[in-house]
Parts: sequence; C-alpha cells; structure tokens
Amino acid sequence: MARKFKMMKFAEITDSFGSVAREEYAGTIMKKASEDLGVKHFKLNMTIMHPGNKIPSHSHPTAEEVHLLMSGKSTVTVDGEVIKAEAITAFYMPPGSKYALINDSKADATWVFIGAPVDEYVKKDDYKWVKKGKTYVRVPIKK
Repeated sequence: MARKFKMMKFAEITDSFGSVAREEYAGTIMKKASEDLGVKHFKLNMTIMHPGNKIPSHSHPTAEEVHLLMSGKSTVTVDGEVIKAEAITAFYMPPGSKYALINDSKADATWVFIGAPVDEYVKKDDYKWVKKGKTYVRVPIKK
C-alpha cells in the first residue's frame, strides 16, 4: 500500500532566504516545509537561527501566524513590545501585527512558523513587500 503521508528531514527541505530584503535576515535560512510536503491549507516554515540571525520587522495583512520557539532563546518584538523568549514558547500573531525576531543568545534557536490562509504566501504575484518605516508590510498588487 502506498503511503498517504510525507516526511522529510530538516536538511532535505528547500531553503528560502526570506522574501523581504535578504540582507536584513542576517543569514537566517527558512525551510519551506509546507511547499515541499504538499500542504495546501496552511504555511509551515522552520529555521534554526544561529546567534545573530534575525527575521526583520514585518506584517501580514490577512494571515495569522503561530510561532513556536522549540529550543534556545530569542528576542521577539511584537507591536513594539520586546519579549525575551525561551524554549517551548508559542506566540500568536494576528493579521496586521508587526513583529521581528533575533537570536541574540550564544546558542542556536529552533523556530517553527505556521500561517493561514495560504493566499498571502502562495500567490506571490498578487502581493509585494513594501517598507513602511522600519517594518515590511505585505500588500496586494492592484491589477
């Protein structure tokens, strides 16, 4: 009987260097797990953030996300509030939240990111990143 499920090791998942401004990610490499696994209804990315790696301040107008810090420590800034996060912590980011992450510790931090609806993530030609102040905002392209 053929498998109905898929599985992949972290190293096998396609790298993504961020869709905002690559230099602002300071070396953070995202793993596009949902795309490689064929997920259709939510986005799933993972990363192992090395010390100094970051995800720049950004916002999703329609997508909500859950961020899971599985191991290590990081500083998370959400709508101006700075939080020192430790392993096994979950964050809910409602649509429109502005948030950024940085691994400012001396050890790796493992993160899992889940987002829905998927439109904002998969319809890349329908959205673009626009820098507003210090934050990148994903906005629909008017056609």
